[in-house]
Amino acid sequence: MTDQTTDPGQGTDTPAPDTTTENADANNTPASDDQNGGVSLKLPEGDAPATDGGEGNEAPAIPEGYFKVPGDDATDDDRAAYRAAIGVPETAEGYLEGLDLPEGYTPPAYLAEAALAADIPVSALQSILKADAENTASYMAELEAAAKKEQQDTAAALKKEWGKDAAQNITLANRVVQKYAPEGFGEFMKKTGLHQDARFIKFAHALAGAVGESAFVDGDGGKGGDKAPATLQEALYSKD
Repeated sequence: MTDQTTDPGQGTDTPAPDTTTENADANNTPASDDQNGGVSLKLPEGDAPATDGGEGNEAPAIPEGYFKVPGDDATDDDRAAYRAAIGVPETAEGYLEGLDLPEGYTPPAYLAEAALAADIPVSALQSILKADAENTASYMAELEAAAKKEQQDTAAALKKEWGKDAAQNITLANRVVQKYAPEGFGEFMKKTGLHQDARFIKFAHALAGAVGESAFVDGDGGKGGDKAPATLQEALYSKD
């Protein structure tokens, strides 16, 4: 009997895949080195999620402690619940309740109204106001220091220029301002810094000479009966 060489794929039947339970599970295992890089997919245990939009595909309930951000179709109740959940007050005044701010600091009135319209929580706005109060206090301290230095520089410059006549010249300048300036001008000088501006003081002194204010230099320092809120002399020589 002569041996015949069998050509694979010709005249032979391809073996059927093994469909036993054991091998079926093996085919569903993840890829490994001995699978020549093949990929096996396996669904997680349990029922597959519903995809037909029917029962079993309902939106999950919102867990306790969470809230839903209202959309364009939200009702007034939805919006009210959202605002309450994140801490938005019912009125603008609610932002200032229990807020401890430095003395002299007044929050901008428009800020609370804008925060209420934008649904800003109380804690967020109060944090902003505290930071603003600190920055304002720092800014005012810098202004005060700058004003004090300007006052010292002005006094030093005028004393150097006028010499022994400095005190008398300041008195004359102050006297003419008190006599001829309109009501409230003393406060205006304080706000604008004119009471410690060397140029204005020299101008007032020149005006005093033009109107003959030398006659007012007397025992009371030229202040007269009506003392202005802040005089030139007080600004420059209060501690001399």
